[in-house]
Amino acid sequence: MTEFNFDTTFRLMMSRRSERRVVGTIHKTDMGIMSIIVCFSIVAYGFLNMVSNTKSTPFATPDAHTNIAFIAYGVLTGLSITYVPQTRRLVMIFMFVGLIVSIGITLTCVDDVENESALCDMHHFVTTIVLISTTILVALVEFARRLSYTTLLACTTNTAYWWNIRQVSHLQYEYTPHACVGCCRFSYEGDTNEKGLPDGFGTWRDNAPHGEILTGVWSEGVPIGPFQTIDHTSRCVSRCVRIGYAHDRTEAIDSFSFYEQRTEHTEWGVCCVECSTAGRFYRHLPRVHDLILSQVGHEQCIQHMMTMRSTESMNAVVFIHGFNCSVHDAMRRLGQLWTIGDFPNDFHPYVFGWPGMKSVMYFRAQENTHDPEVLSDFGAMIERLKGSGYERIHVIAHSLGAGIVLNAARNNHHCIHDIDTLILMNPDYPLHDFEESISRVVAICDHVTVYADATDSALLLSVLANRRRCIGRSIHMLSMSPYATRFDVIDVSWMDANIPFLRHTFFHLNRLIVDDVREILTTRRRAEGRFHLVNNASNVWSFMYAPVYVR
Repeated sequence: MTEFNFDTTFRLMMSRRSERRVVGTIHKTDMGIMSIIVCFSIVAYGFLNMVSNTKSTPFATPDAHTNIAFIAYGVLTGLSITYVPQTRRLVMIFMFVGLIVSIGITLTCVDDVENESALCDMHHFVTTIVLISTTILVALVEFARRLSYTTLLACTTNTAYWWNIRQVSHLQYEYTPHACVGCCRFSYEGDTNEKGLPDGFGTWRDNAPHGEILTGVWSEGVPIGPFQTIDHTSRCVSRCVRIGYAHDRTEAIDSFSFYEQRTEHTEWGVCCVECSTAGRFYRHLPRVHDLILSQVGHEQCIQHMMTMRSTESMNAVVFIHGFNCSVHDAMRRLGQLWTIGDFPNDFHPYVFGWPGMKSVMYFRAQENTHDPEVLSDFGAMIERLKGSGYERIHVIAHSLGAGIVLNAARNNHHCIHDIDTLILMNPDYPLHDFEESISRVVAICDHVTVYADATDSALLLSVLANRRRCIGRSIHMLSMSPYATRFDVIDVSWMDANIPFLRHTFFHLNRLIVDDVREILTTRRRAEGRFHLVNNASNVWSFMYAPVYVR
């Protein structure tokens, strides 16, 4: 029997453990939007003071150095809480303390105008400089803490010596880092290769603080998924799934640019995506791990997905992302939906990546949803999935991505005949074009569902920019469609759980929607057959669920 080679796997698992400890979990008290607003207010305050150059109130200062310090502090704080979010609460506490001190000194100086000292003249500037120094120090300490442990692991040449690793039984080891107190154990049970590395199906156990119990598929000592891991201390659960993709974008799958162009050939591949599933959610998840397959043919990609979850009847679920989204982001959202929903093994997730552009290039992205070549690439993906043995093809389209499948229907693309289920999430598609598209979709596809939100702020911007209604906000108009009996509309306007600021992208986190999507795909029931929905108008349905603020 080959001796177990723990070196590579141990280093990786210690790095994962360190990341969980340093990055931490998302807290309810995290003040993301509020922090950005405060930072913007500080910058605006300094800028307006410089422009006005008057001292209209005791709290205003026309001093240029002080106002420049205000602007610098707002910018540095914004960068700190954006790129090192772990510093957010501590930086905001220091900001609050600095504000109280500054107000106190200001009020003292107002009451004692005759004996005004140099501190009264400079206290705004001094306080701001101290806060700037504190913010930089906190960010540097947190950044160094994040990198030091991982760097130490990478630089350690003798893992067994540094961690004082000793074998206590077959495939079970004890370790105690030098200069540390306490003894921990790790073990591995499962398949190994000729090098002694975990390869195949196996379970890693580590009882150290924030160690993990990881069960799943390994390759060359690295967990590649699918797998499930449980934090030994917090008992938080995360899962990793494999997701196939096909894209026709020129840039890499982990990036997106202002002006994306279509490639001549569609690239296929497979990635594994790790997502938090239960307990507290980690800040660094969801995350796309290393590519399993990249730039391969569709036969190799589809065969790999089928091999991992081989059943008699297989279903492919294709997710089409929207505007301002990379293929990586699309896989993260689909992976989160997949892990929380715990979809059956006979459902295989795929992502179709199209040139969705970025930022101010919205209208260019909108044009791409009409591009015959992009529609042809989407149709080719559907046809190849169907021709590879999938019994049913299900499509989930989000935002502007809905235009891909609906425009394909308007153009009578033959791929529409292979789609069994169509789910439109907050679709950004013109209402006046929807009737023609939906008439052709419902004639072929027997299950169409639209999730609409009348309070979607992102779609409101789309309505204002295009000066026309879109179906994602037009719930009442959808209920008056002549084809209303052929498709379902789920009104999510009132929902408030796991809802972001713009109310545009939450289908992968809201438990009600996740469960509803799962039921649609697995049981193929219409809305009237799903017990958690109630009809409120024609083909419009709502979830029977109390808002989170009801006690």
